[in-house]
Amino acid sequence: RERERERAGWMMEDLDKVVGAVKILVQRGSIASVEWLQAERRLDLAWYLHIPVFPGLVFAHALFAADAAHRMTQGSQFWVKSVVLTYLLAFGGSHVASLLAGFPTPLVTAGVGNRIVLYLVVAWWLIHMVEPVRRVYRWRPVHTILSIIAAAAKCRAIITFVDRMVVERPGAQVAAFLLGGLAGSGGSLFASLEIKIRRGIHEPSE
Repeated sequence: RERERERAGWMMEDLDKVVGAVKILVQRGSIASVEWLQAERRLDLAWYLHIPVFPGLVFAHALFAADAAHRMTQGSQFWVKSVVLTYLLAFGGSHVASLLAGFPTPLVTAGVGNRIVLYLVVAWWLIHMVEPVRRVYRWRPVHTILSIIAAAAKCRAIITFVDRMVVERPGAQVAAFLLGGLAGSGGSLFASLEIKIRRGIHEPSE
């Protein structure tokens, strides 16, 4: 029972960290949130905000999406449709969130659109057209590492979007919270849509 109480105490403390950090994040942005965590001596995430998004995080994320598209379609789709599906799995969430917030989408943002398309096309080609690369990517150690990097990219997408909401839509904390989550994980909505179209409305989705 004492151990259970200790675990419960740790869980409540962790929950308190998350709630406090998220509250500051949607009110004042990621830098203020990280500074709060450091001041409270709870967690140091400053290093994470300084990791370059291009090319590492974005390319790993594009590889993850390309592999998901290949697994979903078994490589049987016409290449144009397959590339579009991969793009939506990778960046569809950030596009939908941007449209709902009234921001330009990443595709038409200067300095971003050209690079994400380039990385995505290269990732798609490596996974869909070069079988040895696909096998290496799916080897568990490699896949695990790149999946972690892809998850880090999703988290950065959430943080970046929330930061933008704080600056350009001050006071819209609920929208920042919801649309930030959509920006980071909305690609799964397109995965679910593809599954429903291919396998039927009753097929379980993500």
